[in-house]
Amino acid sequence: TSYPDLENYLSPFMDAWLGGAADQLMGQIASAKIPLSRMISP
Repeated sequence: TSYPDLENYLSPFMDAWLGGAADQLMGQIASAKIPLSRMISP
Protein backbone atom coordinates (compact mmCIF):
# COMPACT_ATOMS: atom_id res chain seq x y z
CA THR A 1 0.00 0.00 0.00
CA SER A 2 0.94 3.65 -0.15
CA TYR A 3 0.71 3.82 3.64
CA PRO A 4 2.57 0.85 5.11
CA ASP A 5 1.95 2.06 8.69
CA LEU A 6 -1.77 1.61 8.19
CA GLU A 7 -1.45 -1.91 6.85
CA ASN A 8 -1.34 -3.49 10.32
CA TYR A 9 -4.41 -1.57 11.44
CA LEU A 10 -6.43 -2.32 8.33
CA SER A 11 -5.56 -5.98 7.83
CA PRO A 12 -8.33 -7.35 10.12
CA PHE A 13 -10.89 -5.26 8.24
CA MET A 14 -9.56 -6.35 4.86
CA ASP A 15 -9.62 -10.01 5.93
CA ALA A 16 -13.23 -9.64 7.06
CA TRP A 17 -14.19 -7.84 3.85
CA LEU A 18 -12.55 -10.44 1.65
CA GLY A 19 -14.14 -13.18 3.76
CA GLY A 20 -17.61 -11.89 2.94
CA ALA A 21 -18.42 -10.19 6.25
CA ALA A 22 -19.44 -6.87 4.72
CA ASP A 23 -22.68 -6.64 6.74
CA GLN A 24 -20.85 -7.20 10.00
CA LEU A 25 -18.23 -4.61 9.06
CA MET A 26 -20.90 -2.05 8.24
CA GLY A 27 -22.46 -2.61 11.67
CA GLN A 28 -19.12 -2.18 13.40
CA ILE A 29 -18.38 1.01 11.48
CA ALA A 30 -21.81 2.41 12.33
CA SER A 31 -21.24 1.58 16.01
CA ALA A 32 -17.90 3.40 15.96
CA LYS A 33 -19.35 6.51 14.30
CA ILE A 34 -21.66 7.28 17.23
CA PRO A 35 -18.99 7.81 19.91
CA LEU A 36 -16.66 9.46 17.38
CA SER A 37 -19.29 12.03 16.47
CA ARG A 38 -19.79 12.80 20.17
CA MET A 39 -16.08 13.47 20.55
CA ILE A 40 -16.05 15.79 17.54
CA SER A 41 -19.11 17.89 18.37
CA PRO A 42 -18.76 20.60 21.03
